[in-house]
Amino acid sequence: MPAIKHPVKINSDPSIMQHTVLACMKHKIAVGRQPLLSGYARLSKMRDQNVARGLTAAIRYQVGVLKACLDAEGIALHHRYCRAVYAAVPKGTTGFGLARTIQKEVAKEMELLFTTELYCDV
Repeated sequence: MPAIKHPVKINSDPSIMQHTVLACMKHKIAVGRQPLLSGYARLSKMRDQNVARGLTAAIRYQVGVLKACLDAEGIALHHRYCRAVYAAVPKGTTGFGLARTIQKEVAKEMELLFTTELYCDV
């Protein structure tokens, strides 16, 4: 699928995301997500660990909503930005994430160290 020529701002509204996913499917356009962090301007005033948690939660939420919309239509999520982010990681730095994810695949492809983590809901 070709990449979209111009960014489309779809925010995190699920109905707008679903409409955009359907339009992309119709026009055979690859779909990915660049997390919207503009609402986090206040984070500079928060403690570092809270900033990291807030950003992580925002990205998981936004990508999760989009992934659900894509899964409903049988469309793959493209990860162009994962490669861009990992390109900025200094050699020798260990990344971490979930096993069997694109992050692990990209880290291996780019010869970066990677360790898996485990999430448990109790």
